[in-house]
Amino acid sequence: MISVLVLYLRCVFAANFSSKNSDFEIAGRKLTGRTYFYPEKAYSNLLLLVSTFFQVAKQLNKTTVLEQLANSGIYIYDTNTKSKTQRIEYVEFFSGEKIEGLFSRNDVFTTQSFFKKLWILLGCFLITIVFLPLTVLSKTLRKKYSLLPLEYASSVALKYLVADNKIKKVHFFSAYERDVCINSLLLKKINVYTNIITSEVPLFLWNELLIANSISICFKYQQEEVAFFDKTIKYEKLNYWAPEIYLEIRKIYADNSEKKYKSKLGFYSTAGWLRKKLGHLDNKKDEFEIKVLDALMEVCKRNKMPLLIFLHPLEKKHKEETNAYYSSFNYQNISYADESKSNIELFYQAELVVTFFSAIAFERLFYGHKTLLFPINRYPNFPIKMSPFNSICINDLESLELSISKAFNVSTSAFFQENGIEDYTIRKHPILSVNP
Repeated sequence: MISVLVLYLRCVFAANFSSKNSDFEIAGRKLTGRTYFYPEKAYSNLLLLVSTFFQVAKQLNKTTVLEQLANSGIYIYDTNTKSKTQRIEYVEFFSGEKIEGLFSRNDVFTTQSFFKKLWILLGCFLITIVFLPLTVLSKTLRKKYSLLPLEYASSVALKYLVADNKIKKVHFFSAYERDVCINSLLLKKINVYTNIITSEVPLFLWNELLIANSISICFKYQQEEVAFFDKTIKYEKLNYWAPEIYLEIRKIYADNSEKKYKSKLGFYSTAGWLRKKLGHLDNKKDEFEIKVLDALMEVCKRNKMPLLIFLHPLEKKHKEETNAYYSSFNYQNISYADESKSNIELFYQAELVVTFFSAIAFERLFYGHKTLLFPINRYPNFPIKMSPFNSICINDLESLELSISKAFNVSTSAFFQENGIEDYTIRKHPILSVNP
């Protein structure tokens, strides 16, 4: 417990007072970075750090029994167990390893002995005492430090579980979690091999800070980002796998019978408007999405073309509000893609899709379907300068119609070849191109 506490304090200190990109600084910057764990309104609570401490205490009061763990086995660590089977199959397919199981943050908490839980709680109490004055005085610091008791408790419990069962390798999903780097450092110190799986969205959004023995990227463009962020992404081996739902997609399109597109133009919603309404967003991204959608509908109106909306899962759960939202636009020739199916099953519903940074955009590109990205902000590190990815990114509303027209005027294969992005697809994958 003491060694983990010291590591946490050292990383937080390095994040604030170092500029050498040491492992401690990188882990500390990740640990105190952005998180959507709490909605924005929660940060008005001056004692949010104390609330987190009591949440941990409540969690530690629960007890569950994990299935017998295999000594010296290889495991997956994830935020939760919702995708357990899918992720075990995925890692086994690409790593060639036998995965003994998956455990979550909740698992590492609730399976500890009574004595270890007390020990963990004591460390959480010390963390709370140290950072409480800072979080009370500053909302900025409240956002940085209010989750530390939970993250610290997870790290200690993870170390106990891994060490007690002599686990030799851990694959980390949910690379966006703030404690992924410090957990990797922690396990490396006890000679456990760590592999972080990035997901397919661009690294600059959440994962420009990574430390592990190996990193497994899920989309080819991320290889360019790893080189760009070479000072803050540290690894010994880089693997190129595929989007996390690769095996699921392969089953869906196994017979390859549905080859004709049913509509011309589609739009993947991020549900920014709804997430802001529910208190999940604290910025103006929803306003930008509304502007883009307005412009997209104007393009459709001028070209007498219907627009197919691929609803976000959240929108499907709030159908009344969703219908009212889309009815408010000055264009009624819109329809929803099949709501009974997930959007990954509907690649052939639209020949061309415009979207932002949804994971499905990169899954769609990987499988070779025309896609245009409209970054919500003009990010300094996306796309990377001189990257082929620039060719399918729309920079302003004025160029939207021209970009759409160009995409429609070429075949699907020509779209990827002429834009220089064929390497991003399954057709050019070093392993999967042989047997997709």
